[in-house]
Amino acid sequence: MLAIGFIPLVNAQTTIQIGSGTSVTSGYPLLGNPNAYTFSRAIALYKASELTASGMIAGNISQIAWHKLTGPVFKGNLHVYFKHTSSNVFPGTVNWTTEVSGATTVFSDSTTLTDISNWINIPLSNSFHWDGVSNLEVLIEFERTATVSGIGNIAFYGETNTDNVNAYTANGLSFPPNLVVIAYERTNTKFVANGTSTEIIENATNENGFTISPNPTSGPFKMVSSIDNAEIIVTDILGQPILKTKTAQKTANLQIDKNGVYTVYLKTKKGTSAQKLIVNH
Repeated sequence: MLAIGFIPLVNAQTTIQIGSGTSVTSGYPLLGNPNAYTFSRAIALYKASELTASGMIAGNISQIAWHKLTGPVFKGNLHVYFKHTSSNVFPGTVNWTTEVSGATTVFSDSTTLTDISNWINIPLSNSFHWDGVSNLEVLIEFERTATVSGIGNIAFYGETNTDNVNAYTANGLSFPPNLVVIAYERTNTKFVANGTSTEIIENATNENGFTISPNPTSGPFKMVSSIDNAEIIVTDILGQPILKTKTAQKTANLQIDKNGVYTVYLKTKKGTSAQKLIVNH
């Protein structure tokens, strides 16, 4: 009888889309109305269930895009931040300083938004590793520095009935401190990611089997093996070791503090076996 294990495999680049609405919003994610607003901020929440349902798996996000419909040609300074979050919705008022705390800067550069009706693709300067289990928060700052042509707002396609997952505010003089929830639309968004999946492997060392509980776990977990004197190695979704230990007992109590999908390897004189572990605080 064979033991079942898992090994991480890096997949090819994948594009997934969240939202396919045809309603039009001119308020977010980017605004630069030459008649009124120079500075704007927006935050959007994307649930892990939405991302996985659209085909995304844990891995590095390398690009984000929004579908521009109409509007003038703008130049401006664009800053994009990504962040894992456990929040499913925003409260009535969202404070930018609070939300951007702990976020990763994935893009910060001067950007020109053309008048072409198409997807605006933003290749990220720093890729962001989505852990596959947390919700994703995307924070955007835009400072208009010039209007090349046209008047009015930039318009984007979005979905309605996306209550409390999008927040937005704008100002003519400086970045405003707070965001008030926009409860009825969220811009259609694309993500490009290099995901990592797991491949089931057969390991001809069933004498070396072990159990993990609980799985998924909020951090602590117990390994119970049929064999003592083992080496335990835990790797992240990229295959990088994040924990190594040896035990003379058949039971080991371990803990991982960061959310993610991991592979736990047990190495003994009988061979090596592996299992997938999901950590979700």
